[in-house]
Amino acid sequence: MAAAIRVPQTGAMATYRLDHTMPLQTYFKQSGLFDSRLEADFASEFEQKMGDKRGHWRLRRESEVLLLGDTVMIPDFALVDDEDERRKILIELVGFWHPEYLRRKVEKVRAAHCEHLLLLVYRGLKLADDAFQDTASEVIFFSQKPVLKEVMEMVEEMAERIYGPRRKSGRRAKCEP
Repeated sequence: MAAAIRVPQTGAMATYRLDHTMPLQTYFKQSGLFDSRLEADFASEFEQKMGDKRGHWRLRRESEVLLLGDTVMIPDFALVDDEDERRKILIELVGFWHPEYLRRKVEKVRAAHCEHLLLLVYRGLKLADDAFQDTASEVIFFSQKPVLKEVMEMVEEMAERIYGPRRKSGRRAKCEP
């Protein structure tokens, strides 16, 4: 990455370069791979039941950024068809109960207006079933943990509706330039 900068002390222009070889150090505490036990458990169950080429969906962690004006939303996961990477369903787990967090989450989901976003919402949050009614996203409520069979049925249904029928196995999808 390179950027043209103005040196504050002199006003002169300079080029600032940054790449993987720079000896940068962060002062932030490193967090784990997952934000919650719920996310870790979902990913683990998906890999156990659907990984290793047992299904055609591949689970990616926080790989998509939805631009929402002056903020962003980064869904927890993206399920990507291994034969056509344009076929993608985003998954957001909503299991944190703090009222302000929930308010912001609902606002972001509405602002995203994303038809390929699947929300998995913990019933213990006591959100009304219609809390996400005016969003483009699909919603599955769960009590203990998301039921993977139900999630995958909805993923297939959404993909069929949004992207059309899936190509037969063995033929690689052509990617757009």
